[in-house]
Amino acid sequence: MHTTGGGWRVCLINDDVNTFAVVRFLMMRLCGHDAAGSLSVANAVHTSGSADIATYEAQQQAEELVAVLQRHGLRAAVRRPS
Repeated sequence: MHTTGGGWRVCLINDDVNTFAVVRFLMMRLCGHDAAGSLSVANAVHTSGSADIATYEAQQQAEELVAVLQRHGLRAAVRRPS
């Protein structure tokens, strides 16, 4: 998971549209995950329904990543710090 400190979390949410392979590819391309990390994210989203994929200190950074993910057809949301 990409972390810059803080607590604004980017959560990837399962959907019925994107395949496992697409999620893995986009995690590598858009989020910089390696093959093992992208597999871990895809598995977590598939089995749990969602997974935190990044944490940022600034809310705006988290919102920017969510916008990029959404433009590529993924469901994502920003979660507030706990």
